Amino acid sequence: MKYLFCIVLILTTFTCFAQKSLISYEDITCLLQNNIHKADTFLMAKGYVINKKDNDTKNHKFTVTLPGGTYNNISLRADGKRLFIEIETNELNQYNLIRE
Repeated sequence: MKYLFCIVLILTTFTCFAQKSLISYEDITCLLQNNIHKADTFLMAKGYVINKKDNDTKNHKFTVTLPGGTYNNISLRADGKRLFIEIETNELNQYNLIRE
């Protein structure tokens, strides 16, 4: 019984860490309400890597590779007072998080 409990606990831990890098609706709301430089810090804390950062045009691109060969690419663009977010992913859980 102890072994079964330990296995369930370990699998739950791995599942939670796999979900950590996914962007939720609340994360998108937080990104839209804050400065683009705060978005850099926020995404890097979630494990994303900066691919391209152009401060002149205010375009930032981030990527993260998830277990199983899936990925998330996020592009942020500040245009005046608006912040635009584009998410490219092949992770089904990420798609479901955004859709719901």
